[in-house]
Amino acid sequence: MALGIAVALGLWLGHRLPRVPETWQAASGAAVTGLFAGLVIPLLGGHLLGGSLKLLADSFQDSRLELNAFGALFGGVEFTLATETALAGIEGMIFCSCVAGAISWTRRRWE
Repeated sequence: MALGIAVALGLWLGHRLPRVPETWQAASGAAVTGLFAGLVIPLLGGHLLGGSLKLLADSFQDSRLELNAFGALFGGVEFTLATETALAGIEGMIFCSCVAGAISWTRRRWE
């Protein structure tokens, strides 16, 4: 629900960005709102793809899925809440900008 709201808010916000080319306005606005939504979701106890994979790997004793390498990307040693939050922000940004871009492209194509 949070990502859906972020897409809608991003579409609205994008059309109010004066310095962004018109073809990129929707995706740009949704990238900002998607980043914010992605950062907030894990902080409120939710999970996106990275956190869900971590939970799944932890639930199987013999799992060989190693997510601690993501921790090193963000200055840590293992997959922590900070790592999950950073990944979720990136996931939210990419997802929302792609959905908003597709909506905007479809709207322009059929008008």
